[in-house]
Amino acid sequence: MNSKENSKDTKKTIIFAFLTILSVAVVFFAVFRKKDETSEDNLLKIITDQKTLELSVELAQTEQEQRDGLMYRTELCENCGMLFVFSDERVRSFWMKNTLIPLDILFISADGRIVNIAEKTSPNQTETTYRSNEKVQYVLELNGGWCQIHNVENGDRVDFSELSISSF
Repeated sequence: MNSKENSKDTKKTIIFAFLTILSVAVVFFAVFRKKDETSEDNLLKIITDQKTLELSVELAQTEQEQRDGLMYRTELCENCGMLFVFSDERVRSFWMKNTLIPLDILFISADGRIVNIAEKTSPNQTETTYRSNEKVQYVLELNGGWCQIHNVENGDRVDFSELSISSF
């Protein structure tokens, strides 16, 4: 090989390496970016016997958003969560694969009643699934222990009126 061919091969290798690093960086950013910045527009209220609690939530409405959920997050702000919005009511089942923080999972009927709560779920495992006790249309994930701290129980109500939920 002459030096001209070596120079071309070196340039190709450098360009390939650069594109590979750039691709990895884009994927890393997309998957691991911190998503705790929730919109002020996505306010949800939980109404208990004693008080009304206000939360800022991310909406998981598409299949991709629901599949990703809170995976790979290392933290979630204190009064933040993710609301999974489904087009119909059915028994729902969740697991904690690639979810790095413990969560409280609230299963909520179409009329806003909290059906049941899976409290302080174990992070990053697939052996246990958390299921609703009956058909639900919404699932709300919050920091593990949040419901106990704020005395949120089965039968409490969730007010979605301030959310911009896509119609199906």
